[in-house]
Amino acid sequence: MPLAIPLLAGPGTMSTVIVYGHSYTTFTDHLLIAAACVSVCVVVLACFLLAPRINRMMGRTGMNLLSRIMGLLLMAISIEFVTRGLLAIFPGWNAATGG
Repeated sequence: MPLAIPLLAGPGTMSTVIVYGHSYTTFTDHLLIAAACVSVCVVVLACFLLAPRINRMMGRTGMNLLSRIMGLLLMAISIEFVTRGLLAIFPGWNAATGG
């Protein structure tokens, strides 16, 4: 359990919320971001409470597959951040590529 806390509320989570919070500026957008955070907290709590049952149902192969899928999603989010950062540094690059 203590090892999961930095992954749930660590630097990656904080930077994701900061980047999306900066991208959306209205009060309604900030409420939606807060609602998404609360929803994720509820889902994580349910997963923690049901972890032994989920582990028995999925087995070793299912857990390995889920770990790989989560890694793929994390990689996609990181590529999005890097791309946005590069476009912010090199604004003419976006126009040159036709995007």
